[in-house]
Amino acid sequence: PNVNIPTMTVIQTVTDKEKLGKVMAITDMVSQGLIPVATFIAGFVIAYLGCSAILLISSAGLLTVAVVVLIKNHYINFIN
Repeated sequence: PNVNIPTMTVIQTVTDKEKLGKVMAITDMVSQGLIPVATFIAGFVIAYLGCSAILLISSAGLLTVAVVVLIKNHYINFIN
């Protein structure tokens, strides 16, 4: 949920006011619609690889995103 705050802020800032309702509706529909898909995938991973695999995959994904954001911010601050 904490990731949603900056994401929604960017969407609301960038989107035209006339189209904001439609964009928010689509965003909500997609995010809610992906919950069963993620649950389905997680169920298969847990069934075949165990709970540790989910934790390792999630940790690797979070670490990757953190490194990309840090590198991107470093280069943006360096340029400015």
